[in-house]
Amino acid sequence: MRLILSIIETIIFWLVIPLIIISFGTESTTVTHAVSWTVAIFGVILVVYSILAMLFHSGGMPYYFYGPEKLVISGPYRFVRHPIYLGYLLVLAGLVMAYWSHVNFFLFSAITILVVLYTFLFEEKKLKEKLDGYKDYAKKVPAFIPLPGKFIPFEYTRCVPWQYIFLNLLMKFLVQFIVWPKVLNGKVLKSRGPFVLAILHQTHYDGPLIYYAVTRYFRFVSTALYFDRIPLMWKVGIIPVKRYTVDFVAMKRIIETIRNGFSIGIAPEAARTWDGERICIRKEIWKLLRKLDIPVIPVKFYGIQRLWPRWSDKIKFGRATVEFGEPVIPEDPHFEEKIKDFLSKPDPSFELPYRDYKGIEKLLWRCPDCGTIGSVKSKKHSFWCSNCGTKYVKPTVNEVIELHKRIRPDKMPVNFPIEDNVILNGRTVRGTLYENRFVLGDLVVNYDELRTSSIERNEENIFGTSKALIRFIPKISPLMWKEIVDYQVRFVLGREDFHTYYWDIEC
Repeated sequence: MRLILSIIETIIFWLVIPLIIISFGTESTTVTHAVSWTVAIFGVILVVYSILAMLFHSGGMPYYFYGPEKLVISGPYRFVRHPIYLGYLLVLAGLVMAYWSHVNFFLFSAITILVVLYTFLFEEKKLKEKLDGYKDYAKKVPAFIPLPGKFIPFEYTRCVPWQYIFLNLLMKFLVQFIVWPKVLNGKVLKSRGPFVLAILHQTHYDGPLIYYAVTRYFRFVSTALYFDRIPLMWKVGIIPVKRYTVDFVAMKRIIETIRNGFSIGIAPEAARTWDGERICIRKEIWKLLRKLDIPVIPVKFYGIQRLWPRWSDKIKFGRATVEFGEPVIPEDPHFEEKIKDFLSKPDPSFELPYRDYKGIEKLLWRCPDCGTIGSVKSKKHSFWCSNCGTKYVKPTVNEVIELHKRIRPDKMPVNFPIEDNVILNGRTVRGTLYENRFVLGDLVVNYDELRTSSIERNEENIFGTSKALIRFIPKISPLMWKEIVDYQVRFVLGREDFHTYYWDIEC
């Protein structure tokens, strides 16, 4: 019944009344016609933008039964309290100018008076009772006519950027033609309060799929290293976090965003998986999720690993599914277990082959059979070892995972030293891995000095010490350097405080 009444309301205001105006009027001159339609089109744009701002800010719609549950101060609502009414009146004004008659003038005047009376005598009173903060908002922002100095300053922590709305709608359109998405358990997203989306980060399809599934403003948390290369990340509200340090600015932004009722998207592993398996989650991330003190919704993707794995530069189309788990509150005694169990759910598509194997040597940095480093070669449907000749044709994702496990240092010992060419500070130098150190040209880094290790852009190793970040691009594979160094630090030196992809005790 509510839906039917809302449809009737739309028909009356956006079809019946405009048709009455057109039928009672006479078409104006060319100049007046152009001006009038400009006014009407501007009104339509204002209405559409206001509706989208309301939807993405609060999840509500401009109907009596589907109104917002929280105060909207995004988009046009920063400047006027009732931009939809203003836009609608502009549409009618444009139509009246385009199809002028005295009847239309009096009809427009009557509608304007009714809208104003309804707004101040009924709706304003209702909004002040229903929405927290509306009384203060009404003192700062005019009802219909924008005034100098009377507006809400824009802040990403409390306002939805128009770029976010545009990107979200664009992703909803494009994703349907790329991965033919399916959303499971999307009803959990209707939660009124803020929540954390804990995402198993597999590929670059993750973000578009989340935008496709979520029609609310939320803020991804991402490494600050990308922001200089992709300025749009700022514009859509993504929160940059500096790695290898405690980023108090980022924490403040996260907390302020949550206080204003918006949700946060976090990849708990803080890295994309290379083979599809869940990476160990840092204990600092668990502390953060508990400290935020809001429900956590785990997010799992199916089908995307075989389409666009981290080691591949080839984008492939196919079917993908995003599933949202039930919210888990930090007070739950099984908080961590429930999230990890959901993120570790098996993916049926892992029983299928990859769509393309070109680039898999970044993952399989040595032959799973003979152990020769840098010997794996690949093409679209297969890969092979140039040393022993072993060939693999269209293995499944799970089979590749097992091959990757076989070559890791904890399963297949490495023989030191290991040599590679690396790009360090813009020049190519010899890089050598030893049991207790690695050497890059004239630079010697002892493993006991290391505090962190990561891979950026799928090609650049970053090792952090207490004094500096050592960044370089290896020729063979950045994953080789990370896995060997991580293993040596963790097990040879016995550093249990050193975070690794696979070997954390509480993983």
